[in-house]
Amino acid sequence: MKKINIVCCFFILFMFISTTMLLYNIPLAQVDKQNIDYSYSLKQEEQIESSQSSLKPKNAYAIIIGVKSYGYVGNQDDLPYSLHSSGKIWNLLKNEYNFADSNIIYLKDTEASPHTISKAFNKIASKITENDVFVFYFTGHGTFDSTNKICFYDWSTMSDQSLASKINSLNCSEKYVILDTCYSGGFIPETSGSGVHIMTSCRSFETCFQTYLLQSSVFTYFFKEGAKKATDSNDDGVLSMEEIFAYAKQECEVFSFMFGYYFDPPQNFYFEPQQNNQISGVSVLNTILIRPLFYSFEGRFAYNFTIYGTGLIENLKIITTFYNQSLNKLDYKIYDLTESSTTEHGFESYNGTINYSNNKSASSWGFFAEVLGNKKRLFSRSNSTDIDNDGLEDVLELFRGLNPQNSDTDHDFLNDYDEYYGLTNPLHPDSDIDGLLDGFEVYITNTNPLNWDSDGDGDSDGAEIKNQKDPADSESNLDSQYIYNLLILIASVILISIATVFTSSYLMKRKIKHLKQSNQESQSHKYIKVCDKCGFENKKRNKYCISCGKQF
Repeated sequence: MKKINIVCCFFILFMFISTTMLLYNIPLAQVDKQNIDYSYSLKQEEQIESSQSSLKPKNAYAIIIGVKSYGYVGNQDDLPYSLHSSGKIWNLLKNEYNFADSNIIYLKDTEASPHTISKAFNKIASKITENDVFVFYFTGHGTFDSTNKICFYDWSTMSDQSLASKINSLNCSEKYVILDTCYSGGFIPETSGSGVHIMTSCRSFETCFQTYLLQSSVFTYFFKEGAKKATDSNDDGVLSMEEIFAYAKQECEVFSFMFGYYFDPPQNFYFEPQQNNQISGVSVLNTILIRPLFYSFEGRFAYNFTIYGTGLIENLKIITTFYNQSLNKLDYKIYDLTESSTTEHGFESYNGTINYSNNKSASSWGFFAEVLGNKKRLFSRSNSTDIDNDGLEDVLELFRGLNPQNSDTDHDFLNDYDEYYGLTNPLHPDSDIDGLLDGFEVYITNTNPLNWDSDGDGDSDGAEIKNQKDPADSESNLDSQYIYNLLILIASVILISIATVFTSSYLMKRKIKHLKQSNQESQSHKYIKVCDKCGFENKKRNKYCISCGKQF
């Protein structure tokens, strides 16, 4: 207990000295504005750390084409919902399947031609690798004479053989081709091949259509809807492209059949989507963690999960913590599962058991998987304590490099939770490096902790405080309200610190008392002996039963 009180007293002294330095206008850091990147943030720090991943990225590339206008404006051959439909696929790949925006080539109307498409394929071919994934989507007019063709704004075309040649030129193991155009089923024989999954909106002799009822082409509408509503038919926890297509096929057949009854007389608009899949294994584009099972028991921790999708797996870690009573601190172990990956990119199934030393049980545990695509996605599972009561689990703080036993890791007067889920950096007391603590800017000067020059006058906020100027106003000096706010902060810090000391002492006493009781109960239970003569439970280490006297 004395150790706890001494540490808290030093903490109080540190904060008092820090605020006193501010009171006398002593800057906390000497800053060279010419050599500092003021956009420093936790996100950048994570990027630096993530570049050290031992895994290679599984990049996802796509070419999306939507052609609405054919010939002059208002032509009866125009397809009013082509851009709506292609936009749905762009949104699906980028925002839901996490394709990097820079890896998607989106061609609209006059941008799409045989020449520009060839350039797009060449650009992707120069970057794509065997581990990567490619998606080609087209919506617009399609024709059929001796061969099947897709048509562009000026009625120039690309044949099934030409498209198949470009698809086959890409050196990657997974290629997805989605054609939402009339007669598109005729592309299947030419385009099919090892590693290719082709899906078409109709058969080779059928036409398909768009409608104002859906504000989209029919096939694309139900394909996009199937990404969320399809049935997980094999119950593996993830919607595959086969399952999404099955949903779209069924809905398209029903809708196209019923649509004809809206006309007088009724007409036949029925069409039937087709597919051919030659990708080995399950076809999954979504980046997702499925079937996560984690179990901590005496001396061991078991895990079993699968990661599907694309991107760079930056972190794949299990963290276990152990409370060290004698030292009054939290010990921990971090296990990097990327080292056990059997593939270069890490998108696979993982299972195993971690054995702790001395058969001790973890007080808490956490699993974290971070995947960088268009955005960074964090998958996590945990069963953790929060020793410093800052709202962040201990294992999450350890994962992010924070101190789980201090609610303000960087000592800037801002809670770790507020900084982590806010804008400032919980690992740096001065996020914008202007010479002022983040908490000081938030609570006292009302300046921006992410902008070194809040009032835009060319002087850093810290330099203005030193020169008795108001950093929030380029034309004002500090007034008495500033001094008042500062004194209130100092008083608040001291009162909160005193309360923290007493609260920590009280909670620690209760915890130690509870642990002692648990140990005593465990020890007493360990030596219970039941007399086989009278059945009496002897809880002491006696040689004779205290009830009947029989020797054990």
